[in-house]
Amino acid sequence: MSGQAYHGISPHIPADLAESCAAAEQLINSAISLIDCGRLKLGEHVYEAICNRMRGLADTRLVIERVLIDLITISEDGSRFGATCAHEAAVHFYQRAWLAARGLGNTDYSEWLLYLEYRDIKWPDHEAIRVACRREAHLAAAARRKAGALRADATVEEPPVPVLWYHGERSYSLDRSDQKVVPPQEHNVLQVFLQSPVAKTTVDLEKTVSNVSVVMKSLARKFGQVPVGPIRMPGNKGDGYFVLVKSTSQS
Repeated sequence: MSGQAYHGISPHIPADLAESCAAAEQLINSAISLIDCGRLKLGEHVYEAICNRMRGLADTRLVIERVLIDLITISEDGSRFGATCAHEAAVHFYQRAWLAARGLGNTDYSEWLLYLEYRDIKWPDHEAIRVACRREAHLAAAARRKAGALRADATVEEPPVPVLWYHGERSYSLDRSDQKVVPPQEHNVLQVFLQSPVAKTTVDLEKTVSNVSVVMKSLARKFGQVPVGPIRMPGNKGDGYFVLVKSTSQS
């Protein structure tokens, strides 16, 4: 029934919520049929006909259960009818009617006693439940739209790029405190990135050190690779190397 209005349900309501409202209406209508069997003192053959028409009602309850959390979340005081939400109240209404109707085919009860049983039961206002179910479907749909808009508007903060801090001479640290002295070749490479903070190819770095791969792997072991550490090794051929180096004297 996706995309179609159903008894006061907007065609813009998500299919699962519209189907849950339709399921609640089906349960209410079936409960009314069962109640009428007792009130009108109808015979067993009518009861059997109603039973045959309601074989799929177990599946109908499952339709409601799939969206029950959405419905409970937005349910309003005064529209729950003793349940967690109006849709669950529709299920309870049907269950009560079913239990009261079971004796229609039972020879242990006379039709007169069944009639008295139905006459004296205080049944809930099924039309009020019906209206409340429709409102719940609309409120749940609105809550979903709002949640979706909030997710769309939320800005995802990118994790900060790890920095390798230069303290002077050949001393570097990750936290501006715990410093390590690096060998001259590693120091020379890091100074290249300090002066020019862009990715460098192997050819670029070979102008400074003789064995680029060995030097960069050594730095990665000392300080860690991106995203944990500041040393970015090439993922693919030609990607190049990069280290975000900043001087403590300039920050």
